[in-house]
This record gives sequence, structure tokens and C-alpha cells, in this order.
Amino acid sequence: MAGRLLQAVKQRWHAQLTAPVNAWTRGCTTTAVDVPVVIVGAGPTGLTLSKLLSQLGVQSLVVERASSVTSHPQAHFINNRTMEIFRHIYGMPDGRSLAADVAAASPPLHEWRKFIYCESATGSILGDVDHFKGQAGPRMHDISPEPVAHLSQHRLLPMLLACALENAVNSRVLFDRTALEINQPADHVSIVMRTSKGKTETVHCKYVVAADGANSRVRGMLGIPLQGQSDMQHLVNIHFIAPQLKSSLRGREAMLYFVFNPSVIAVLVAHDISSGEFVAQVPYFPPAQSLADFTPTVLKTLLVAAIGQPEISLDVKSIRTWSMHAEVADIFQAGNVFLAGDAAHRFPPAGGFGMNTGIQDAHNLAWKLAAGQSRFQLARIALKVPAALGLDPRAAKLLQAAVASRPASLLPPGLVRSALDVSLSLGRAAAGVRGPLKAWRRKALQSIFEAGNSLRLQFPLEDLGFCYTAPGSAVCLPGQAASSRAPAALDAASDTAQQNVSAQQGRGLDYVQNTQPGSRLPHLELKLLASKRHSDGRVTQLSHTESSQVEPQGLHADSPAGAGTVRRGAVGKSMDQQFTSLSTHDLLDAGSTSLLMLLGQGRAAAVWAAAARRVDPRLQTFNIVQIFDGPYCRESLRAETVVQDAYVRTAQDVSSRWKTLRQVSENGAILVRPDGHISWRADMRQGADGYCAEDSTRAAEHLRTALAALQYVHEN
Repeated sequence: MAGRLLQAVKQRWHAQLTAPVNAWTRGCTTTAVDVPVVIVGAGPTGLTLSKLLSQLGVQSLVVERASSVTSHPQAHFINNRTMEIFRHIYGMPDGRSLAADVAAASPPLHEWRKFIYCESATGSILGDVDHFKGQAGPRMHDISPEPVAHLSQHRLLPMLLACALENAVNSRVLFDRTALEINQPADHVSIVMRTSKGKTETVHCKYVVAADGANSRVRGMLGIPLQGQSDMQHLVNIHFIAPQLKSSLRGREAMLYFVFNPSVIAVLVAHDISSGEFVAQVPYFPPAQSLADFTPTVLKTLLVAAIGQPEISLDVKSIRTWSMHAEVADIFQAGNVFLAGDAAHRFPPAGGFGMNTGIQDAHNLAWKLAAGQSRFQLARIALKVPAALGLDPRAAKLLQAAVASRPASLLPPGLVRSALDVSLSLGRAAAGVRGPLKAWRRKALQSIFEAGNSLRLQFPLEDLGFCYTAPGSAVCLPGQAASSRAPAALDAASDTAQQNVSAQQGRGLDYVQNTQPGSRLPHLELKLLASKRHSDGRVTQLSHTESSQVEPQGLHADSPAGAGTVRRGAVGKSMDQQFTSLSTHDLLDAGSTSLLMLLGQGRAAAVWAAAARRVDPRLQTFNIVQIFDGPYCRESLRAETVVQDAYVRTAQDVSSRWKTLRQVSENGAILVRPDGHISWRADMRQGADGYCAEDSTRAAEHLRTALAALQYVHEN
């Protein structure tokens, strides 16, 4: 599928290059072309950013040094948060979301649910770890609407490229362009590029985003250093195809095979067992070793030893070297040039944080760039990626492993090589579990597996639980929005004494959903209550009689057509889909920079809605949804007149968890950023005489103060 898709995308790309339209869609010449955003790098970060900007109506130009997207397998684990982002990306030929297609293309879970520690992939098993114990599928239903996925980067990239090219007006991708120079005059950024044929091109833009990888040329041009530990380990990645392995591995399928035997120490990554696609990661030690040492004969010997079948048929597709780093850039912004993905931070491979964090960088940056381009003005501080990412260069030191000093580097090269050969032989000889220490080694391994101290696959706390709290991260923390004029009846919700719900997935992977400002919006299942849209755009609820005639229509994310199939705008634009089952994350509109305002079922909902209208009469700043805790009934349909006039839509909590998860009372309000992170929350206390119009005025003042603290100022 990926191969056919890539070919289709190339045809489309070529057609766009030659189409007789304006200079923007024709591509660049030596004449400067104005475009809001230039993205350097057509990897997962750059292509995701391009597509997200396109959906927000912002034009971007992606320039890539290579002649096409890579065909070498790299990252392969796609975590929950990335899949939630993909849930809001459309443009695939089948009309589904990117998340749905990624989930469909991922191998069946039984092929990648385990890590196996063994003497060879087909030999003696020392132990295994099931990362989905007790789960029939890869989705954790209580905490995310999307499953995790196992799909190689070289298969994901054609999908992302197809999405990016889906809107030729807003998104362009040009290959064979090497960034040479970046200049920042007072009012724009200019980037000079060279094609593979030696032709130079200059583009003028408002912003440049460097998504050009771990060895970022743009970062080098800007002179931005990295902090942390580099070259922690050096590996040779061997991409090979072995179709016969499918039958040999039946009943012992795994994502990773950690191989320890006297002939080789390696990790076999099973990118797709069914097709026999693997990557072997083998340590090597420069300068004593180089890629030239890994001749075809050496490669065959290593792979046969790792697989454990001397007669196995192998087809080596490519071989690359790779170095493990734990580094973070000193700064993430230089003027109007931003670093994202591996250009900003280089992670060790555990947990797949490299690709996933880069995609999440793009998600964080897209709405801010779009807000600055559209009807909102975002103060420069809100675009400071370091604070938004919550990354501190000093934190990189916490990632580094203990790296032994290398006095051998002082020896002559010949002695170093001899010492290395002896050391490797001794090390590999001790790697097995045979001999007099066999029983002790197996017992030690078993204790590690039972204690859950082996390498993990999922990190929900770091993945879904990431919280933006640093100054400048477009979050209004408790007390930050306080105003001397703020009414006593309005309370910033406490971050402490709230009941929390945790989802425990074994091996210490506790993650607690919450609405603390900066946190990800909790996931729970909702049903959008029946409503109708008037000719003037106003949305009101149906009467009880009208509603009783509408049958619920469940849409389950685990069904073949259900994963990620709630389209962008299904909530905001297609109100005829009555009683659609959806996630709280589907309330977000991927085509808008508006803030999602969540209201409870209390009478103060009308006050908050009226306050939102006072702040923004056209309701371009807020997308308001009222969530009812209880079951669907006549009482749930008694909407306040003020609420109806304020274009509030209503939904029912199917899971009966919102009352606990929201961490504010039924009279509170929560604001959610376009990227799905909580930006602000507050409660409202009812006075002795109930609520009055004066409360709406005060609530509006509180909203304005909160928006000002977020650097999110609406232009009237």
C-alpha cells in the first residue's frame, strides 16, 4: 500500500510543479516568492506541521534536501498522543482520518505486543515482556480515543506526504532543496536554497521552522549549541528482508528481539513480520570500527547468528550508522526561526520519543503560527517554543547514561583495534546463559522481568500526561489571571484537592487524567445531544418531542470504520449527526484557532455563555459546549434561553466520569487550547439570590483577564 501511495503522491507532486497556476503553486524560481511559513525538512515533523497549517488556512512551503522521503525504516512506535493528533488530520485518498489509516496499516497486535530476550530470534528464549497484558487490542479505552500503533516511518511518510499535498493551495513540498543561508531583515525572513542541479532559489517568508533532523543545518547556521550527552552509543542499522522468518517466528512474535550469544549482541526490530521486514541494530565502536568493516560477508554472519538459522535466505536492502544522543538545544528560537523535532532535541530510542515528540512539537506550533496569521494577535512570548515544549537544556543531563571513560583512545590505532576485537570476543562469550553461570543468569533475568524493570514500550505519564507549565507556554496558571477587580464569586480551581481517576496499565504506567492548566484535555465518551442549526447559524436544542424521534447512533472507535472517523467539523459544522458517540477530543476543531469552552450542567452555564458573548459578540474566540453529567432525559433538554442564544451545543457524558474528571463544579468553566491542552479553568459560586446579569459582567471580566494572561487577544 505504501509503495503505491508513494507513487501516486510523486505523480501528484510532479503535476503540481508543472501546473500553469500562480508563482506560489508553480514553485520557486530565483524571483522571491512570499509565503507565510517555510518548513525545512520533509520528515514526520515537517509534513505534520505543513498539513496542520493547511487545515488552519495558513500556506506553507516544505523544502527537503533529499530527492524523496526515506525508504529506510527508522522510528516505528506511534504513541497515543500522536495518534490523537492524527485523528484530526484528513486528506487520505479513502477519506478517513490519518489515525484510521495508520491503525489499519499497523500489523496485528499479536505480532508486536512483546519484547523477547533470547539467544537468537529462533533460539532459546531467556524471557519476554507483554506490554499489553490483559488487553485484546492496542487501545487504552479509559484514557484515549485512539490506540497506539506500530508502523515504520518509511510507511508513515508517504501517508503524511499525501495529506500535505491534498490542498495544493495551502501546502507545497519541494525536494532536492538544500538550505544554504538564512537572513532576517526587520520585516521578514529570507532563506536561500540550492537544488541538486546547482540552481539557487530565495524565498521570503514570515517564519522558518527547522525540522531538518538531528544534524540540522539550520540549527548550525544559527549557531545554536546543544546541551547534554552526545554519542552515547554507536549502532549499525541493517535493513533486511527475510520472508521465511514469518513461519519460524510463529508463536514467538515480538516487536523487538534482544539477542545475546557468543557470536553477536544485537536488537532485531520486527517492522513487519508478515512480509519479513526487519532491522538489526548492532553496536560498533568508532574510530576503531567504521561502516567499511561491515562487508556483505560480515553482515551475513551477524544476521545469521542473530536469527539462529544458518540456511536462512536474506536480502540486505540498506545499511546505515546511527549514534544515540540525549541532547536539547540551548534555545529553540532565533528571531522568527524556530527549531522543532530532532533539530530541537535528540532522544535515545526508548519509548519512541524522537518522532512522537517532533509531531507533537508541530501540533503545538501550528495553532500559534495560525493564530498570529489570522484574526488573533499572539504576543511573541506565546510563540517561544522552549517554554511551550517545557524543555530545559539542563534537563538533558538527566537523560544521559553513564558513559565510561575511554583511555584506549590514547593508544595507537592498531592496538586499539586488537584490544577491541579481544574485548568484543570476551564480551560476547559472556553474553550467553550457558556454562557454569547458566542458572544464576536465568534467575537474575527472571527477577528483572517479574519486577517490571526491563525496557518499557509505553510511557503514558510522559506521553499523555505532559503538562505545559513553564512561563510563556500559553497557559493561565492559578493566580496568574487574578485581578484586583475580579469578583469574589469566581474562584480559580485548585490544583490539589480534586478527585482523580487513574488508568493503570501495569508495570507502573499510572496516568491520571486531570484538568490542571497545561494538561491534556481528559478523554471520555460523549453523545452530542440532538440540536438544529438555524439559517442565521444559531444552534438550539430540539424539543423533547423532536428529540424523542431521533435514535442514538453509536460510532465506536474500535470498529473497522470507527477508529478516528469522527471528521473535523462533525461537531462544529454537521449538527445533523444526532446522538453521535464521540470523544471530548472531537469537540476540538482542527480548522480553527478558537478556544473550546466547556461548561457544566449548573445554572451558571448561562452566565458563562453570556460572558463569552460580551467578550466576543461574534463568538470567533470561543467554541462553547455544555456537558451534562446525568443520563439523557427531559431534564437535560431544559436549556437556558441565554445558553441557546449564545450558540452553545450540548453533550451527554456517556461514561459518567466527567463529574470527577473536570475538577470544577457543575457551575465552572474550562478553556481548552486548539491543541487540546487546558489553558484555564475557574469555578463560580452561587449567591443567596441565585445568579444575575451582574455576574455575567464579572465573568466576562474574568475571561478577558484570562485571555490576556494567555497572550490571546481578539481583534474587534
